[in-house]
Amino acid sequence: KVAIVSNQFHLNKVMRVYADISTLEKVILITEKGPIPEPGTVGFAAVLDTGEKLRKEDPELVARNIQAVQPDDLLTLIYTSGTTGNPKGVMLTHHNLVTNVIASAEVINLGPSDVMLSFLPLSHSFERMAGYYTGMSCGATIAYAESVETVSENMLQVRPTIVTTVPRLFERIYSRVMKQVDAGSPLRKRIF
Repeated sequence: KVAIVSNQFHLNKVMRVYADISTLEKVILITEKGPIPEPGTVGFAAVLDTGEKLRKEDPELVARNIQAVQPDDLLTLIYTSGTTGNPKGVMLTHHNLVTNVIASAEVINLGPSDVMLSFLPLSHSFERMAGYYTGMSCGATIAYAESVETVSENMLQVRPTIVTTVPRLFERIYSRVMKQVDAGSPLRKRIF
């Protein structure tokens, strides 16, 4: 019913298909600069104002909505990368994610004193579950790397107690170390 876009670039993409999506009621633009240019679009400031108004009119609205959520209700869509065809939206329920979070929290002993460093996009299923939902459910602090290229510097800045990752990070670290070894002296190469 609602599409949330971060900026004008993404708004333009949605507006090209807006009329073709009968269920799309409005688009929320997060980074609004100046007046909202498109019909059917509202800025994030207007959303906050609406929320404040609703909270004053019905202070129990959020609590009732939370209580109404059922395990088989849709929680999120995570999109495949599209490397083997068109990207597909995977529908995950509250039950899907909660059971994964509980199992992860049993294996990764997280708590409020932990700091996690997140570097994968939140659209990545592993990062969303392990580095986001699990961290939040355990009360950990989540720091976000500036980019994949700055992970090593961000580790020194943030000093995380936990980093959840995928094999690609280890491949990058290995590649970087091997480049340094290859550029070194013959003795260094033999030692390594």
